[in-house]
Amino acid sequence: MRTLYQILILLAVGLLVSKSSLTAEPVYVLAASSTTTAIETIVASYSRLADTDVIPVFASSGTLARQILAGSPAAIFISADPRWTKTLDDKGFISERHTRTILHNRLVLIAPVGTTMPSPVPIDLSNTESFFGALEAGPLTIGDPSHVPAGLYAKQALQSLHLWSLLKGRVAILANARVVLAYVERGEAPLGIVYETDALLSNKIKIVGSIPPESHETITYPVAIITGNENVDTLTFYEFLGSPRSTVIFQSYGFGVK
Repeated sequence: MRTLYQILILLAVGLLVSKSSLTAEPVYVLAASSTTTAIETIVASYSRLADTDVIPVFASSGTLARQILAGSPAAIFISADPRWTKTLDDKGFISERHTRTILHNRLVLIAPVGTTMPSPVPIDLSNTESFFGALEAGPLTIGDPSHVPAGLYAKQALQSLHLWSLLKGRVAILANARVVLAYVERGEAPLGIVYETDALLSNKIKIVGSIPPESHETITYPVAIITGNENVDTLTFYEFLGSPRSTVIFQSYGFGVK
């Protein structure tokens, strides 16, 4: 039989565990908007295995990096552009021991489903007449190159293909790649450049061309733990992002996995 002392010790431990679970900080995951569906699926899968409260926050990589610099709660940062991770690292916000590249992506040219293209499909971006013929109905939409990686890569590609200077007044700069997708879905723009993973999520658009990967920097996604958050809950979810289960989920949404 347990003594009264042993019973009291067990009760005390139980109270401490209960208190710890009630006061445990959520794991805030700030992730590029292009990872929204995949990360939400991974978080749902993880929640069935662990009691940790994982809260994903999605926006453009630049917006999220600025929020972290401004002191917003963040345990893990998933960027669509390594430069934003480096910006945080240079300012001491990144855990050097817990940073790795997990994903890569591609750019595609999209148009609304049901529209008749005035130029041959797939559109050859090296054929200026073909490309600009498709823009007769409106502008080309891309994410803002100043803070949206998909927009930056799109601009790099258009510059490399000698099209950027010819597009004056014919480019609509939008908040992020998901907004670009929405504009094209609604038929508010005849063409847009988005990640292939975003395009695969929608049945309201069609892929009408590919962006040559050699025309822009390689699209990779680093994941990093924010300095000061190297606790068990954060480390466990960080490792889960690289697990076979997460790999299958990422691949099911069209991501290449490192």
